[in-house]
Amino acid sequence: MIEEPTKEGYEFDGWNYPLPITFPSEDKTYTAKWKTSDNKTLENFSSAGSVKPVNSEGFVEIIPPKKGIPGLPIDPITNPVVENKDHYKGIFLEGKTIKIEPYLIAETEVTYGLWRKVYNWAINHGYKFQSPGHPTGYYQLPSIANRTPLPELKKYENYPIEDLTWVDCIVWCNAYTEMKTNSDEQCVYRMSRTNNAVIKDAFKGTEATQAGPGVLEAAGAYCDMSKKGYRLPTEAEWEYAARWQKDNSNNNAVRHGNVWLTKLNSASGADKPIGYKGLNLPSGETWISLKDELNRVAVCRDWYDGKGWYGPPGFRDQETKINNAVKTKAPNDCGLYDMSGNVSEWVFEMYYYDPKKEKDYFLKKSNAGHGRNYRGGDETHVRSLTVGSRSYNESCDIPVSVGFRLCKSR
Repeated sequence: MIEEPTKEGYEFDGWNYPLPITFPSEDKTYTAKWKTSDNKTLENFSSAGSVKPVNSEGFVEIIPPKKGIPGLPIDPITNPVVENKDHYKGIFLEGKTIKIEPYLIAETEVTYGLWRKVYNWAINHGYKFQSPGHPTGYYQLPSIANRTPLPELKKYENYPIEDLTWVDCIVWCNAYTEMKTNSDEQCVYRMSRTNNAVIKDAFKGTEATQAGPGVLEAAGAYCDMSKKGYRLPTEAEWEYAARWQKDNSNNNAVRHGNVWLTKLNSASGADKPIGYKGLNLPSGETWISLKDELNRVAVCRDWYDGKGWYGPPGFRDQETKINNAVKTKAPNDCGLYDMSGNVSEWVFEMYYYDPKKEKDYFLKKSNAGHGRNYRGGDETHVRSLTVGSRSYNESCDIPVSVGFRLCKSR
């Protein structure tokens, strides 16, 4: 006897074919049917849109639903809020439907090995950076003032690059595009809508402030999405790729229109919530089981045991590592690694406390806001690993443990 399946929010309404007493030898697919609260029968729902596997360059193609992703009210049960609640609710909020064009996103964060190759080429081809960056866990690279080529570090070649300004990232993206195509014609980042010059100098205009008449030319960059070069993800592209699930078979997703998105109290790719102060433990779970699930998908250094945090100083949990090479943890449903943990990741837009009220939030250029966004969380604070967590810093500052992931327009 086959037990009836269950699905949160639905009532089982039989199978698409009657189940035989003994199953036939030929292949046949049996699909569950579900009944909603208004007794409308649905076939087993799976996410609209699609994801194509990683290509030869290491990018996954994401095709969101054409009608967009509608926002939902915040569920207080699954929103990991203790304080600063606006930092944890993501951007798919009630009252706003976000449309995203198909795009390509890298399966891993940019590694030191890739950063080093492009950086060394770039400084010999007219590009200038504010920071040389360094791989996670290694802090002995030469000063930027020396314009010294970065050395090969075999142990760290596959570690994420970090400690970069937002401007460094967009300059590097332009350099990578020019290096790969032998031209800057497809470079994405330009000075403005009316000044088509390619941004190659992270220092240009840095004595000005964004609020003043001499707006930072690089910091106020225009992102030409018609170009096919490398770029940062938009915040919507990043969050959609972090949260998209093919279905809700793990009971850890919320339905936004025609897509399933991971619940806000979870890490990307996880089947369970993250343990944090204020969480009511789900039935059948322990703080240890939540820690083990987090450790399966995210590189991080601390976890909550119901009473306090485990992690430095003391570092009592030897299973949880502070940082690591990319692709050491399980991927999410899109096939992307480290969307939670290891290092945070810069995205293009400026930060707004309430994106649903900011009508210009998703424009390709913004001249106001509270610095540039980064997403995904690093190893230092477990609640920042939740898929809705949002942070920011000034575009010319160097925040700790922030790197980036590449994206391309299709």
